[in-house]
Amino acid sequence: MSHLNVDERATLLEMVDTLLATIEVAELRVQADDLARQNDLADKSDQADELLMELKRKMGGLKNDDTLIENAVKEHLAQLRVDLENLNSEHSEAMNRKNRVIEELNDSKKELKAKISSVEAKIRSESAAVVKTTNALKKAEGVLAAERKQRKALVASLKDRIKYAEHITEEYR
Repeated sequence: MSHLNVDERATLLEMVDTLLATIEVAELRVQADDLARQNDLADKSDQADELLMELKRKMGGLKNDDTLIENAVKEHLAQLRVDLENLNSEHSEAMNRKNRVIEELNDSKKELKAKISSVEAKIRSESAAVVKTTNALKKAEGVLAAERKQRKALVASLKDRIKYAEHITEEYR
């Protein structure tokens, strides 16, 4: 049975705190990337609207070149749609990556919590065993002390008997 001392437990808890902080930073980065993509998508959409309005204004002044302008507008709109589709695709991929990362982070959190619970249970078990062993040791020390006291009393009694026997032996000589 291995024993975790206070330093080892503190180190383990520090590692868990560091991992949880890393997980939180990763989640924030994923959210920031998502927000940046959404802002980029909104900017492209605004640019497309502005260009469309500008082209409509120019079309009003150039009635003779309606076909040319209309074709240019259609081409530009087609390119903007392609850009928008690409951004949507990138956004979708980013969301999928984000969801995978979050799922992995949640799995890691669950594993860490299970490991922490296991270590804490082991610590409790080992602490109970230490307390039990300490109590048994104290009882054994008490028994040994009582036996020592009895032996000292027996030795003292035997010494007294020997002295008495020597004394009686000398009197009869």
